[in-house]
Amino acid sequence: MIDEKILSMKDELIKSIQGCVQIKSVEEESEGDMPFGQGVNEALKYCLELSERLGFKTVNVDNMIGYAEYGSGDEMIAVLGHLDVVPEGDGWTYPPYGAEIHNGKIYGRGTTDDKGPTIGALYALKAIKDLNIPLKRRVRIIFGLNEETGSLCVKHYVEKGEEMPVAGFTPDAEYPIINGEKGIVTGKYLRKLNQKGELILKYIKGGIAPNVVPDYAESEIVLSSDKKGQIKKAAEKTEGIEIEEKENSIIIKSYGVSAHGSTPEKGKNAVTYMMKFLGELDFTGDLKEFIDCFNKYIGTDLNGEKLGIYLEDDISGKLIFNLGTMNGNENEISMEINIRYPVKNSFEDFIDIFRENMKPEQNISITQGNALDLSAFADNAYDITLLLGPMYHLFTDEDKRQAISEALRVTKPGGVLFAAYCISDGSLVWSGFQRKKFDIADYIKRGKIDPMTFDTFSVPEDIFELVRKEDIDRLMSGFPVERLYYVATDLFTNYMRAAVDEMDDETFALYMRYHFAVCERADMVGITHHSLDVFRKRQ
Repeated sequence: MIDEKILSMKDELIKSIQGCVQIKSVEEESEGDMPFGQGVNEALKYCLELSERLGFKTVNVDNMIGYAEYGSGDEMIAVLGHLDVVPEGDGWTYPPYGAEIHNGKIYGRGTTDDKGPTIGALYALKAIKDLNIPLKRRVRIIFGLNEETGSLCVKHYVEKGEEMPVAGFTPDAEYPIINGEKGIVTGKYLRKLNQKGELILKYIKGGIAPNVVPDYAESEIVLSSDKKGQIKKAAEKTEGIEIEEKENSIIIKSYGVSAHGSTPEKGKNAVTYMMKFLGELDFTGDLKEFIDCFNKYIGTDLNGEKLGIYLEDDISGKLIFNLGTMNGNENEISMEINIRYPVKNSFEDFIDIFRENMKPEQNISITQGNALDLSAFADNAYDITLLLGPMYHLFTDEDKRQAISEALRVTKPGGVLFAAYCISDGSLVWSGFQRKKFDIADYIKRGKIDPMTFDTFSVPEDIFELVRKEDIDRLMSGFPVERLYYVATDLFTNYMRAAVDEMDDETFALYMRYHFAVCERADMVGITHHSLDVFRKRQ
């Protein structure tokens, strides 16, 4: 009965999915009352209006998240979907937001992750409603807007006091059901270069995010004219590689097939094939060592076997290894790697096996970061130490002092410490009043903001610790340091992003001169969203 009902809605369901996929809902900078940008907001509006037409109650929670609901009862079952998508990248056969149908399939960003399944769940609920199938609990289909970049939408749902479900599922996966997810580690590798020889890498770039298989990579090689012919011949014999000649250099283009980082076997990694091609050329020194090491220990391996970090269990299967991005110039190369380890293993298991299997010739060291414990680093070792994140996320004076103490310990006498903070007043104005990422009045009711002074009271569940200048002064008063600079790093920029984006080069240069001229003024720093405190460790 229900199968027949769903089949009868097939054409309508397809059109609804197409309409949603045609909206480019990649997260952007906030705009007015749209915290995640216009495209994501348009997708939410589309799905809420569709839900109303289908006969469901709908709620928009501050343009951060929304939901459609059907049924009655004290308890609720949630279907958690999301409408945001990752950037489309290049190399599409069909338009990424065209939602065109070819060979019985809809092509476009979000068709499977996660617009298509979410709207599919919506129509399944409509079938239940139209057939008057009795339900013991209400069903709520939730439309998330920030899943790809942090799930702040869900955090906002909870903070607003919206009802929590007694059970639920997300259609953002394969059917029939997945009841666990692999652990995720995203690592960044950086290699300094001192290039010499007849071939010099000017740049290399590929990939848009760690969790996406790159479908395009590009590099430029500076070389003599007699070397061009050799590289051209090699390219002609290599599938997916194209060459563009310039006067004193040659541009190499590698074409692959994009896929999600969780299923890299469905794609073709343009970066890894670029590196394989570069491995056939006559590089020398540091760069040759890096390329050879990459091809030997990473290459096209999708399970970490070459690196000796392979893990597998009987529930979630093999470890998944995806080289997501690579960017480099004449002086250094960096790459981001997205690793998903089996559910029966912990993060510590993964790191331990990584360390155990590292070989000296791989020239790789692994350090697990912890601002409270820098015992892996020697005393008085560094000229400059950066605390550019810990003070955002440490909530007790004890922890903050411990982090500062550790940072100073590893800093040389006379060395410099940079510490960044989230400033409460700037955050209230920008994230609260302007972007509406949280409800200031609600925070006052819950005792998180003083109603008279507007001082903030953060706890770990808030993720970010908000402070004022006097809090920083008090915190630093007991340390052997002298302040060099206190800088309002954002100043007005957050409040005039659209204007800044529209500036021509000359105006932008003038604006930056203004910014640097006033960013240390004591009467200005309160408006900034972030501040930077620069101290010198006394001799």
